[in-house]
Amino acid sequence: MALIQLVPEFKYAFDPASYGEFGLSVELPSVQVAAVTPRSAADKAKIKVGDSVVLPLTLRDRAIFGGPFSPNPGELTTITVERGSARRTVTLKANPVRLSLVDATSSALIAVACLVYLAVGALLAVLSPSWMTWGFYAMGVGLIWIPQGNPSYIPTNWMLAYTLAWQALLVPFAVIGFLIFCLRFPSNRTVGWRQTAENAALILFVVLIVGQSFAALGSYGFGVSPAFAGLWQHVWNVGLAVAGVVGLTSVIATYRGSHGVERRRSAWIVLGFACNSIAFVFAALYFEGILPTSVANVGISTAVLLPLAVAYAVIRHRVIDVRFVVSRALVYGTIALVIIAVVAVLDWLFSTRFANSRWQTAVYAGIALLVGFVLNFARQRIGNMVDAIFFRGWHGTKEKVDALRDLVRRAGAKTAAYEPLTKGVAETFSLASVALFERTVDGGFVRVAAHGWSSGTLWHILSDDALATRVRTRPRISEISALEWPAPSVSSGVACPEIMVPIIAGKNVTGIVLLSAHEDGTRLDPDELRAIRGVCSEAALLFSIAPLPQLEPASRIDPLPAQATLSMRP
Repeated sequence: MALIQLVPEFKYAFDPASYGEFGLSVELPSVQVAAVTPRSAADKAKIKVGDSVVLPLTLRDRAIFGGPFSPNPGELTTITVERGSARRTVTLKANPVRLSLVDATSSALIAVACLVYLAVGALLAVLSPSWMTWGFYAMGVGLIWIPQGNPSYIPTNWMLAYTLAWQALLVPFAVIGFLIFCLRFPSNRTVGWRQTAENAALILFVVLIVGQSFAALGSYGFGVSPAFAGLWQHVWNVGLAVAGVVGLTSVIATYRGSHGVERRRSAWIVLGFACNSIAFVFAALYFEGILPTSVANVGISTAVLLPLAVAYAVIRHRVIDVRFVVSRALVYGTIALVIIAVVAVLDWLFSTRFANSRWQTAVYAGIALLVGFVLNFARQRIGNMVDAIFFRGWHGTKEKVDALRDLVRRAGAKTAAYEPLTKGVAETFSLASVALFERTVDGGFVRVAAHGWSSGTLWHILSDDALATRVRTRPRISEISALEWPAPSVSSGVACPEIMVPIIAGKNVTGIVLLSAHEDGTRLDPDELRAIRGVCSEAALLFSIAPLPQLEPASRIDPLPAQATLSMRP
């Protein structure tokens, strides 16, 4: 649907003469002439603003005069026009559309903006599917409905259904998608007032569908009073402005509540959201008839800064991680190509060499099982090959992780595992800080080793602390920011802890590792977290058999020297 609508818009911007115009706009269902283009066919027929078009009109005429469609150049239509008590029948011939340089430039600008929005949204939705990314994609789809130019190849009987699909479903979905993306950015979660706003947005979605359905029917002159059509247009325009304000407020609140790395990550996206909200305002003013098309197109085109900002944040700061999905897609794509090649070879072999052989089915099944076992066994090797070719940095990191796990596995005492679990992890993954906490008798945790934590920072997590409670109730990798943690006395800036990884022995959590972002401020991705969890699992047995630590001041805990180098040799 998006491409069906977008391609004609590019054609309209770069080849406007392929579209026609009668120069007449009719307000349906009131059937009054709303606008007449100077020197157009309607102007030459002496049709004036305020004249009435006598019903009935064909469905195609309704779609052209009141709906979003355009006639073909040279197309003829006959209508009856009424002025006062006088009626006359006129035949109009569509002239080719001619755009001024300003109109052509603005039309091309908004078409390109729509394409960029759609492309970035589609990539995010495919590579990192979530409510947040699908909401972003919905925004890009809905924006496509605004530029001029519609598919002339849509059959007349389908024009109303096509308009309803866009105006009553995809466009409201875009508004709600914008709100969902704003409310969930950047963690794809909603809490507090954002959760309430998201629930209200879903209810609003139903209201918008109903209202836009009546509005679309009214634009074709079916069953809606002029008063309702005018009222709903005002409600819709106000709703656009409110959605822009609410979305921008949520993003700004997220930005103000962030600190250090998080703030630097989201700064560009906040600017993009601001421009996107400006586009909402321009669209509302355009629909109200306050702004001309060329000015509205330029204003609405500022929305392109949001997908560009998001793309930059994904590539530079991993605000939305996609490397993990791309890597897996290449792995399974390689496996699929191998299967296709094997099937093609077997088909050629049996069709040319062993046609009608009674052993054909048995051999097919046997080879299929063999290929399945081989590919399952080789999947990890294929993954390593893909990482070595396309993600060399990650491939080197995995080799370091293997050495790190071996160090922890060979440790004779848990104190020997402190350095690999802190400084070793930090150097392997280029993290700004890592802290290791062991469980105490009272159910809390005490810091026993750290890298990148300055003196005087947190050394004891109490048993009733939000983080300790989360570890007991949900012992798995967690984002600390979701708990409204960390405490004020932890490391700040890029060294601020973001992720908690538990050390689990059986059903008991014997320790936790707190991880910051990378030194350049980027987030840890799922592959990295999985590797770190593997390193922690090697220490589970050591921590389970050793006695629980006694509480002692942080000053007695010897920090690892920052300049020390960890040997990766066994």
